[in-house]
This record gives sequence, C-alpha cells and structure tokens, in this order.
Amino acid sequence: MNQRTVFNIDQASRAYFRLVAEQVPTAAELTGWLAKLASVNISLAECERLRSLGPVANWSAEPYYISFRGYVAENRCLEMVHYLAEHLSAADFAAWVDFHTTEDGEPSEVLRVLSRRPGQSNAR
Repeated sequence: MNQRTVFNIDQASRAYFRLVAEQVPTAAELTGWLAKLASVNISLAECERLRSLGPVANWSAEPYYISFRGYVAENRCLEMVHYLAEHLSAADFAAWVDFHTTEDGEPSEVLRVLSRRPGQSNAR
C-alpha cells in the first residue's frame, strides 16, 4: 500500500471516529447496550453501575466506552465500512478491504464486524 493511500485511509478513519464521537447517545441506546453487555457475562451490578452513570457519561467512561460507541454507531447505521466506502476513492477503499482480507480471500473478522448491519449476527 503506498503512502498516499495510507494517508487517505488514516484521514478518512479519523473523520469517521470524530463523527461517532460527536453523536449524543440516548437512554434507549444505553438500555439496549446494557442488555447486550449483560448477555456477555458482565455482572448485573456492573450493568447497574453503568446505567446509573447515564448515556452521556458512558460515552467517555472507561473501560466500556469503545463498546458503547460501537453499539450506538451500529444502531444508527454509521458503520465504518460504509463510511470509508463513501469517503475514499475506489482504489483506496479496495486497498483498505484488501488489507482486511485473509490469505484465502475471506474477509477478516474485523471486516465482517465492520460490515454487519444492525440485527445481523456474526455467523457466516
């Protein structure tokens, strides 16, 4: 991958993460995210602690803020793969996809997760 392509991908990725960071999460999104957390072995006490913080505080609270931001972005159809497809040239996007493709031509786990639509599972 040439330096210009790397630069373009970096800039588009940073813009995407700024877009996600600027979102204001709702109480309903917090509730949905907490239900998802509870299903992956986060204790009920920890879920209640996070609920007590509210949606805005959880937007930046360690250690789960990345998970919450990802949930909200997915919920709002702000997936990174679609954002990059719209904001990179076809060649740069192809290079990004190629980087996230395994040697046997299958999408990497990262690309599969980034390509999901809300409500879809990761099952192949």
